[in-house]
Amino acid sequence: MTLWPTRVQAEGHISCRIRDKYFTPVFAINHNLSPKSLEFFLTLWHVLGRTGTLGIIMNKHGKLVIRLSSESWDTILNSYSKYFNNIYGEKHIAFQKLSDIRRLTSNKLPSQHHRTCFAVPRCWDSRMFSYVNILGLDPFSLALAIHIVYDLSADGVNRKLSLFDQLNLLGLNFTNIKLPTYTDNLTTPSILFIIGFIVGEGSLHLRLRNSDIGSIWLIPTLLLPQLKNKYNAHFFSMLEQLFKSLDIKTHTVNKSKDSEI
Repeated sequence: MTLWPTRVQAEGHISCRIRDKYFTPVFAINHNLSPKSLEFFLTLWHVLGRTGTLGIIMNKHGKLVIRLSSESWDTILNSYSKYFNNIYGEKHIAFQKLSDIRRLTSNKLPSQHHRTCFAVPRCWDSRMFSYVNILGLDPFSLALAIHIVYDLSADGVNRKLSLFDQLNLLGLNFTNIKLPTYTDNLTTPSILFIIGFIVGEGSLHLRLRNSDIGSIWLIPTLLLPQLKNKYNAHFFSMLEQLFKSLDIKTHTVNKSKDSEI
């Protein structure tokens, strides 16, 4: 069971969609379909109380993939976030951001403001009280939630609507909003975590080098790739601490699209 959270670290996806006035969380873990992955996902699904949706899909490369997913606020925040709490970087922060989004989109205006907005038709065009707030939502909280959604993952830069357009669509004029500060996992990764991470995304191989005396050096190499962002930089520093405690040399290679250690 200790290995399972690393599947979220390696191959998980946590995000949030905005459709009309509704915010929908997204949690998914994918893996190429094989007898082993099928057994793994079936076991995980049962451990999680058979929550979420377990299915087999075809990815964009034409390969069959097994996928465990959920779009339920209750399942993701009250079950998955607690079970998969031993992860790092962007995905660890993502659970905190989802919690804030849920809280902010539940904030209501005082009843007096709610009645006023409902009674005045002009509030449909108001920058401060859009049509969404006929339902009593606080406009600043709503705007902050949208900013967090667009900062939640790499998907924030690939959405159909820009942040400005999304705010404008809901009649919100809050563009200079300071995002909350989030804290990453400060626990040093365990060996079991590393093993699970290798199974998910890492690779092991041997390098051959000639020595000065004519013999051949066998150099074992472990490669752990991750998307390069501000949160995964902390994750890499935690990995370096672990390897340093084991007297294993490490170095980070920064590429155009990702970082590897």
